[in-house]
Amino acid sequence: MILTEKPPVSLSVHGQNYPILTDFRDVIEYAAHMDPDAGDREIILSVYEMYKRNGLILRTDLFLAALERLNWFIACGEKQKSRPSNSVLGINRNRPFDFEIDGGLIYSAFVQTYEIDLYEVEYMHWWKFNALLADINKDCRFSKVMEYRTIDLKNKNLSKEQKKLYSALQGYYKITEDKSQEEKDFIKALMEGRDPLKQ
Repeated sequence: MILTEKPPVSLSVHGQNYPILTDFRDVIEYAAHMDPDAGDREIILSVYEMYKRNGLILRTDLFLAALERLNWFIACGEKQKSRPSNSVLGINRNRPFDFEIDGGLIYSAFVQTYEIDLYEVEYMHWWKFNALLADINKDCRFSKVMEYRTIDLKNKNLSKEQKKLYSALQGYYKITEDKSQEEKDFIKALMEGRDPLKQ
C-alpha cells in the first residue's frame, strides 16, 4: 500500500527477490513497447532488459512469472477493479495518452500542477510518478487532449456542433500504432511454441 509502505525496488519471482529499475523513465521506456492487445518482440526484450540491467539473466522457465510480476509493478500493485461501462462514463475505447507522443504535454502538466521539472528530477519512483500523473490539473492542455480523445461522440447530450468539433479533435489527436510484419511473425512463433529467434 502506497501510504503505509515504501514502493518496491525488487520483485519476488518463485520466492527469490530480483532487483528492478524503478525510476519513472525506465518504466516508461518499458511501457512504450507495451501493446494493449498482445505481447510482442519488444515487450519480451524489454522485460529481459528491465531485469538484465541489474545483472540478472532470467532463466526461460522464470520468464512468464517475471513478466506477471513486472506487469503487477507497472500497475502500481493495484488489482483490476470493475468499473462502470464506457457508455455510462461517457467515454470511448480510444487510448487517452501515449508517453512518447504526449511527452511534452506531460512535462508541461507536471510543471503547471506540481511545479516539478521532470528534466531536473534525478530519480522518481514509478509509483509516485503514476500517482501524480493520475491527478494532473484538469485545466492543463494534457487533460484536455485526453478528454478530446476519449469523449463518446454517441453521447446524446452533445449538440451537432459539439460532435463535429470533437470528431475533428479526435482525428487530429488520435494515437495510431502499426505493427511490422516482423513483430507479427514473432508473436505467431511464440503462440505456436516455436523459438522466434530461429526463423
